Amino acid sequence: KLVHVSRRWRAVVFDTPSIWNEIILGCYEGRPGLLKLHLERSRQTPLTVTLDSDQQPELDVVLLHASRIRFLLIFGGAQHIIDRLASFTFPALEFLLVYPLAHSAYSLLSLYSRTPALKCLQLHGSYDHPLPSGPAAGQLSTSAPRTTCLSNIPVQSLIHLSLEGPMDSWRLPPDSIHFPVLESLKLRTDYPMSLLEAIVAPKLEQFEFSRAFDMLPVYKAFDGPTSKFNNVRHIVFAASPSRDVARHGAFDLAQEFCYVFPGVRHAKIHMQYLRPLFYPCQTVGHPHIPIDNWTRLESLEIHDLDVNEVDVYFVSWFRMRKDLGLHLKLTSERHTANHSFVAPGASKPGLYQTFQECCASVELCCIPVSSPMYLSLSADSLHLVSVGRCILEDAP
Repeated sequence: KLVHVSRRWRAVVFDTPSIWNEIILGCYEGRPGLLKLHLERSRQTPLTVTLDSDQQPELDVVLLHASRIRFLLIFGGAQHIIDRLASFTFPALEFLLVYPLAHSAYSLLSLYSRTPALKCLQLHGSYDHPLPSGPAAGQLSTSAPRTTCLSNIPVQSLIHLSLEGPMDSWRLPPDSIHFPVLESLKLRTDYPMSLLEAIVAPKLEQFEFSRAFDMLPVYKAFDGPTSKFNNVRHIVFAASPSRDVARHGAFDLAQEFCYVFPGVRHAKIHMQYLRPLFYPCQTVGHPHIPIDNWTRLESLEIHDLDVNEVDVYFVSWFRMRKDLGLHLKLTSERHTANHSFVAPGASKPGLYQTFQECCASVELCCIPVSSPMYLSLSADSLHLVSVGRCILEDAP
């Protein structure tokens, strides 16, 4: 549409390579000539390429520019597409997403060796492929080697790693995979502990976990020194697709993560994990309440808050730890919130008032209330942004 505005606009559009450097292969099906034209207009700018099919000759046209692909997203028949990439090198590739991976681990092995600059790897449906393989030097070493999607992974350059799928059949020896520059790890699986025991990532700063859909959790206590994760400052417990699955084993895993990552300072947790973190734990040698293991916690963000499910343990924890100086953020888009969360004139203080007294700051986002806000609070406590949207946040 822009090229029809004027001749000058048309010239600018055709002469701006960044307008043409994002290629979604499915949009060019049956039109290889148009694809060639757009790639020519992109000149030598880095490319973002989405491969959602392995149709020829369109894929062949794209792969002629493999040397300048920086972002590569593979969907659909991932194994067939990856096989087609076998004879190409991707020296500029920094981001790779494969979905669904399914049983494509074997195909990935050769691709890793041709992506020396890879920084971010996202594998969805990362099932292993039980094919015999020799151990990679400095990475995997087992008495009965097994090829997984992590075999031959370019550990020296990887900064962000995201894995989704079952991992219970992976046989990974402790401390067998070294990620010297890995900063963030995201797992969506039923069996996270085995991988955590296997990796060594001295620069890891952020960890995110959620359950995979319709997969019952396999709880396993962490067997290894927690000191290797002392640098993890940010942790996220994301919502699981099925609430029942999440609650089924949320206690054991959520509590164990508190011990695996003792240096957490900033936590974002879904309401599903509220009770496991704040419920008294009687395990010998562990803190009485799991979240107490995060002795340097500075901020806590709770998503999808349901006031009706906030129990006495959660509230009592804040009352007993007024001196932490914690910054609290609560978000919710529910329409069933209890009106007592903010209830002026009530005989007992509402939850907001309690948190206000116990925390350094409180931010409420999309918390429904039963009436307009008219709280009389200290000058540094509450700033009303939008009564209609019920968004409340602290003023500096």
